[in-house]
Amino acid sequence: MHHFIYQDLFSVSMPLLHSGLWWQLSPFQIFIVAYGVINFMWLKFFLIWRFFRFWSLVNGVETPENMPRCISNCHDLETFWKSWHASYNRWLVRYMYIPLGGSKRKLLNIWVIFTFVAIWHDLEWKLVAWAWLTCIFLIPEIVVKSITKTFKATSALGEFFNYELGAMSGAVTYDCKSCWICGGACTY
Repeated sequence: MHHFIYQDLFSVSMPLLHSGLWWQLSPFQIFIVAYGVINFMWLKFFLIWRFFRFWSLVNGVETPENMPRCISNCHDLETFWKSWHASYNRWLVRYMYIPLGGSKRKLLNIWVIFTFVAIWHDLEWKLVAWAWLTCIFLIPEIVVKSITKTFKATSALGEFFNYELGAMSGAVTYDCKSCWICGGACTY
């Protein structure tokens, strides 16, 4: 794919970044490049993990599915992160999130967990910045989800409003996770 589709080149090439090419692109073009990069990363990890999962199953070792959902099928950040690396997510929930207080302290726990994940990948400031940007994008989603859970629609208009609010928040967070800033930091 790298021989025919050059989107990954845009995110990892420092000469392109310093040449000012990014500033000549429109926001839509930057979104398309970032969306291509994150889809390429998903496909690459999906194939690698499926290959090794196949051989572990052949040897009788049951392993969890690591990429249960395509990123284009994730309509909010929370679903995206639950399905990006599901076995690692399961470990984080079991050994960090629940001991830290679980959903009672969700807004605080995401900062600790994403900082840990960034340091786990590598000790670089761009990864820590990526983790904190992810937390900043997650906070409005968590707040809106908690508000909509408490809102009980009693009329057709109320149900319509609740449905549209969920659709709008899914569209906004989907654009945020595909931004070129995160796309550039994620391609380690």
